Amino acid sequence: MTLAIQHALMSRLKPSASYMFLQIYDAIYIDTAPGYSEGAVDAVADAVQYVVTEGYWNDLQRIYRRTVPLKHDIDILT
Repeated sequence: MTLAIQHALMSRLKPSASYMFLQIYDAIYIDTAPGYSEGAVDAVADAVQYVVTEGYWNDLQRIYRRTVPLKHDIDILT
């Protein structure tokens, strides 16, 4: 699931201000320029929402005829 979110996230991050530098199993690490962390947080929320409503997670829920919430946490390190 993380890979689907990462793929959706790539088109939502501003390339001059943020980039993903590491993806390990169930975590995505993003480095941002000063002042752009809120934009990255919004981009993550949009990417997760896309995967849940239109992407891979939505397809799985439709196939198995059940709804399973997808939760994510964001930690901002300064």
